[in-house]
Amino acid sequence: MVYQCVGQRAASPFFLKSAGLGIYSLEELLFYIRENVFMVDSTLMSDEFIKFVRCELCLDSLADRLTEIVQSDGGLADFVECLFREADFVTDVELMTITRALSVSARLSSHEKHKIRGDFLMKCGRTAQAVLEYHTALQEMDRNTMPEEASRLCNNIGVGLAEMFFFSRAAEYFEEAYRLVPDEDTEIELLVARKLSLSADEYEEFKEKRNVSGEVSAKAESFIKHAESKVIRRRDARMVRNAENRRNNGDSIGESKVLSEVLELWKNEYRRI
Repeated sequence: MVYQCVGQRAASPFFLKSAGLGIYSLEELLFYIRENVFMVDSTLMSDEFIKFVRCELCLDSLADRLTEIVQSDGGLADFVECLFREADFVTDVELMTITRALSVSARLSSHEKHKIRGDFLMKCGRTAQAVLEYHTALQEMDRNTMPEEASRLCNNIGVGLAEMFFFSRAAEYFEEAYRLVPDEDTEIELLVARKLSLSADEYEEFKEKRNVSGEVSAKAESFIKHAESKVIRRRDARMVRNAENRRNNGDSIGESKVLSEVLELWKNEYRRI
């Protein structure tokens, strides 16, 4: 489907803080809202955004209508509907679905909204920000009265920390997730994180203290081997093996060059986080 552009493309984007995205056009914003309706909140109804619509998108009449909605204490659903009415972007049925979802979102608790943001950020590969959202959600809820939900949040935090190689911290959250809701999958994740953060002797002692069954221990080992096989296929792993081969062949200059390329690759990956 081809959408007709409304207004100008902004020279300077409007930054959606909840998603960490820069928006340059009304169509980009509408697409984002349609696909991630539960990520949208009342912070969109700001003077800064209305100024962006007026000055960057050059949509004066739309900015006037948005201002009127804010001044008359209109809701987020009214505000978003006004944006969609400006462009022929969705059908009336789709717009009704979006506004209903916004009404539901308005009734969500704060920790539920942070959880949704965390899921979105994790899906986008923004692991560090996702962990922060999950952690905020966890702080805003009572773990004892909502153990299953708290356990899932702890597990999500553990997964995020493990992806960033903070295995010891990840293990702490897997431990808490398991305490709240004992589950074999969580115990396996805990064992994996502990093995990657402890010495061999410390890991065996840890398993003995927890009285880990042989079956669960074997599943954890299988999980690690599978993960290692995936890592071996990574570009940086191949580059490291190339550097090792160069060193073994006495090519110290070539080894240094390849390792510098690996470090630059890791730096770029870190910046994206």
